[in-house]
Amino acid sequence: ADKRAKELAIYRKTRDDFFKKYSVCQYPGCNSTQITLHHMKGRSGEMVYNDKYFVSLCWPHHDLCERNPDEAKRLNLSVNRLDK
Repeated sequence: ADKRAKELAIYRKTRDDFFKKYSVCQYPGCNSTQITLHHMKGRSGEMVYNDKYFVSLCWPHHDLCERNPDEAKRLNLSVNRLDK
């Protein structure tokens, strides 16, 4: 439980810092500031707090990326979980 709590604290700080830099949806052409965090490579292990794989997206574009992974990859908003 302690390990998970520490990971979540790291995640929250990293996410909040990321949102300060990327406060607008990163989907091409979108200017929404009502953002959530999209994990480009999933949320397992260190991916949950590695901001290299973070993208700020509004909920509609986050949902679009989740439902259309090939389109998300084409737009560089998602990567294969197995890619190095």
